[in-house]
Amino acid sequence: MQYNTSYPLVVHWDGKILPKIFGQGKVDRFPILVSGDGSGKLLSVPTLASGTVEQESVAVYNQLKLWRLSEKVVAMSFDTAGNIGRLKGVRNTT
Repeated sequence: MQYNTSYPLVVHWDGKILPKIFGQGKVDRFPILVSGDGSGKLLSVPTLASGTVEQESVAVYNQLKLWRLSEKVVAMSFDTAGNIGRLKGVRNTT
């Protein structure tokens, strides 16, 4: 997959818990987008087993690599409440 652009990109993501399309219960959906040339591109909306920061960061990284965009990303946009928490935030994933 490829999204050709000569512009620097911002990657955006935010998990949402939604009802399952088939079956009972809910599922964590995780839209991943890029923008930077006056328009946006939806890369993927994967389902995550749980909305941990580690799973989110792996999903974003994998999509950027798959679309060959990792070298073009200059900024990130995400919901800080879920990503900077004292116990489960980005700083505590190592």
